[in-house]
This record gives sequence, structure tokens and C-alpha cells, in this order.
Amino acid sequence: LTTARFDTKNGKEIIVIDYKTGSFEFNKDEIEVGLSLQLPIYSLLIKNYYPEYSQTGVYIQTVLSDEEEIDEKYKLKGISIDSEGKLERLEHFLNQKSKYIDKLYFGQKGYKKNSSLVSKEEYDYIVSRSEEIVKESLENIRKGNFAISPLYVNGDDKVCKDCPLLSVCFK
Repeated sequence: LTTARFDTKNGKEIIVIDYKTGSFEFNKDEIEVGLSLQLPIYSLLIKNYYPEYSQTGVYIQTVLSDEEEIDEKYKLKGISIDSEGKLERLEHFLNQKSKYIDKLYFGQKGYKKNSSLVSKEEYDYIVSRSEEIVKESLENIRKGNFAISPLYVNGDDKVCKDCPLLSVCFK
């Protein structure tokens, strides 16, 4: 895990990058069911331990990849915050497709909205909702309440489909 902290004329900023050998895709729709929490939890930790820094983004960088295109191979995947010109300071010459950040595009009207580009307000909600979910999970663990049940996100089975006990499970 790496943090890049820097001072600008507008204040202190931070970027978090976690390196992984496997694949990663952040999906904010999965947060409500307790998935895709890694990056928001990093943001929560930064917010609590480095409150003097504003956040520009949190990312995963895959260090081992089957991707043949070298420019795509090491792109940062995660959440970018579209506020106060922070992304321009991260990537000075962005004119269309980001060289460093996956799914970040700049058009005539500014950054194009997608799943990895969020407003400051949406980012704050993602982080606070993730904190609530973690607290709920801890409370359920303390109470011994962890039911065996399927987990669906937008109709897609996220757990049971890959379980080796699927054929004998009552769920």
C-alpha cells in the first residue's frame, strides 16, 4: 500500500494506491451488500488518520497481468474524485483518455461520468455508507448472527455460484 501525499497551493492532498497480483474491479453497486469495501475503507482510514489531507482518489494497481497492451496493463483502477481540479493536478496533460487511470476520459464538457468517477458528495456517501456496513457486520459477528445465504447484486449470484458445496447446500 502506497500513499502519495503532496502539498499544493490549495492545501494538502493524498492518493492511495494498493498493489495487487490479481484482477480488481471496483463496483459501487456492491457496497450495499458488503462487497467492494476495500477502497472505501482505505478512504475512511485516511479521513480518520490524516484529516488535514483531502483525497484525490483511491486505486488498485495490478502488478501482474495478462494484458498485452503495456499502457493498459498498469493503469490505476478505483475511485477518482471529480472536484476542485484535483484530477488535473494528477494528470496534467489529459485531453481525451487517461494514460494512468482506467476509465477516466476528458471531453469538451469536462470529465465523462462513469462508475469510477464520482462527485465529492457521492464519494463522501460511499465512505460513510461503507463505515456503517462495517459497523453492522461487526455487530452481527459479535451477536453470532451470520446466516448462510446467497448474495445477489443486480440479479448476479456473487457467492453460491462458485461454492464447491453448492450441490449439497440447502440454500
